[in-house]
Amino acid sequence: MRKSTTQAPAAPLIRLGIVCLLGLVAAIAPCRADAGPEGAPGPPAANVEAAPLPDAGPATDGSDKSPAVSKAPAEQSAPPKPAGARKEDEEVQLGRRAAAMLEREYRLVRDPKQLARLEAIGRDIAAVCDEPNYRYTFKILDTDDINALSLPGGFTYVTKGMLAYVRSDDELAGVIAHEVAHAARHHVKDLIRREQNANRYVLLGILGAVLLGRAGTDTLGNMIFSAELLKTAYVNQYGEEAEMEADRAGVEYLIKTRKYNPVGALTLIERLARDERRQAGPSPGIFRTHPPGTTRANALEAYIRAQGLPINRLGVQDNLRPVARDVTVGETQAAEVAIGDIVLFQTSAGIEQARAIADHLARLMQRDLQMRDVRVAPGGTAVTVVGETLLTVTEADAALQGKTPAEVASDAARALSRVLWRVHVDRVS
Repeated sequence: MRKSTTQAPAAPLIRLGIVCLLGLVAAIAPCRADAGPEGAPGPPAANVEAAPLPDAGPATDGSDKSPAVSKAPAEQSAPPKPAGARKEDEEVQLGRRAAAMLEREYRLVRDPKQLARLEAIGRDIAAVCDEPNYRYTFKILDTDDINALSLPGGFTYVTKGMLAYVRSDDELAGVIAHEVAHAARHHVKDLIRREQNANRYVLLGILGAVLLGRAGTDTLGNMIFSAELLKTAYVNQYGEEAEMEADRAGVEYLIKTRKYNPVGALTLIERLARDERRQAGPSPGIFRTHPPGTTRANALEAYIRAQGLPINRLGVQDNLRPVARDVTVGETQAAEVAIGDIVLFQTSAGIEQARAIADHLARLMQRDLQMRDVRVAPGGTAVTVVGETLLTVTEADAALQGKTPAEVASDAARALSRVLWRVHVDRVS
C-alpha cells in the first residue's frame, strides 16, 4: 500500500475497504459512547450534517496542524444530547467511538473549498441512499494514501490522496457512493456478527478437541491454527461480497441523483486495478479482503451496462476534456485544441473555430471512442470521428506548421489516437 508522506498512522487504511475496519471497530467496542469526533452526528434526525470546522484558527495550508495525538478525549466529546432525546442507534455509537480514534491518529484537512466540494456531493448521495436516518458526515484525512472509508452510522472519510487521484466530480461521487453504501447497508454490523459467529466455531472446535482427549500441545495448536484459518476465510469472503455489493449500490445511488455519471466509479476502479497490477505481489489467498481490482471493474462495467447506460469513459475524466486556447505560432496569432498535454490541432481561424472543434469533439467523446473511430477522410485534409467530420485543414492552417494540409490532418488524427491509447492503457496495463 502507498505510504503517507505526511504521517505514519498506527493503523494504515486499506483502499476502499470494509474488513480492515473490523479491528478499529473491535478496539473501541468495550468503550463508552460519550466520546466522539469533532462534529460527530447526534441521534438520527436529519439526512446530512456537514462536519464543522474546529474552534482553532485556520491553518495557512488548509490542514489541521495540531499534533495528531494531542487532542484530549474531552476535546473530542460529542455535543450534549438534548433532554428527552431518543437513545442513539447502536451503530451510530459504535461509529462515533471509532471516528474519535481515527481522528486522534490522522489530522483533518480544513480547506473550505475542498470540504464544500466533498460535502455537496455527499449530501446529494445521502439524500437517495437506503438509510436516510443517519446524519452523514464527510471529512478529509490529511494523508497522501489513496483511500476512503466509512464507519457505522454514516461517518465518511476521504483522504487528501484520494481527492488528488480522482479526475472529476463523477469519480469522487463514485468513491462517496461506495462508502455511503457500506453504512447504509450496515456492512460493518454484519461483519461483526459474522466474526462473533466464527469465534464461536473456533471455541467449539477447541472444546471438542479437549473432550475427545486430543488436547496435546501440537495437536491442539494445529487445530486452533486450522480453525483460525477457516474463520479468516469465512470473514474475508464476506468482506469481498460487501465490496461488490457496495459497488452495485453505489451505482444505484448515482443513477438516482440524476447528477453524477456512474461510469466515473468504473474509471476510478479501473485505474486502481491498473495500479494493483503494477504493484502485484504474492496472492493473498484466504487473507484477501477485497475482490481483485480487475474482477471488480469487470463486474461493475457489466452492472452499469445492465442498467441500460452507455460506457463513456472519456466523458467522466476532466483531464480528457478538449479545451480551446489562444496561442502564438511564430509571430502569428492562432488558436489550438488540446487534450491534457497533447495538442490536437492549431487553426489560423481563431479561438471561436477552436472552440467549435473542441465542443464537437467533447460531444463525440461521449460515445466512448476507440482508436479505430478516428480517420483521415478521402482527400487527405479532413479528420473524421465515427464518420463525422471533426475538422478540415486549410492552407492557412497548414502554413502555421510549415506543412501540407494532408500532413497536418494526419498529425491531428495521430494525436487524437494517442489520447485514446492512453485511455486504453489506463484500463489494461
